[in-house]
Amino acid sequence: DHDHQKISFRYQNGHLMYLAGFYDRQGHYIIITTKANQSVAPYHDRMPLILEPKELKMWFDDRYVEDLLKKKPPLVKAHKAYEQLSLFED
Repeated sequence: DHDHQKISFRYQNGHLMYLAGFYDRQGHYIIITTKANQSVAPYHDRMPLILEPKELKMWFDDRYVEDLLKKKPPLVKAHKAYEQLSLFED
């Protein structure tokens, strides 16, 4: 069961995270998701398909898209937006 807290995910090294998706000229976009890996699974069963910098050009080439859609996502680190504090001990 998920506690519905806002969670953000980042690379531990702080590098930019590129998410695979599609965009049209009317301003609509979608982010492609995949099965969550072990770093995201405790929070959700799906996660964005993360592209490495070397894969960005490949995303725009039909010859590689199918392979990219099947790739295993890299591990990421979860950060809670806030944590509720208590004045009382549990």
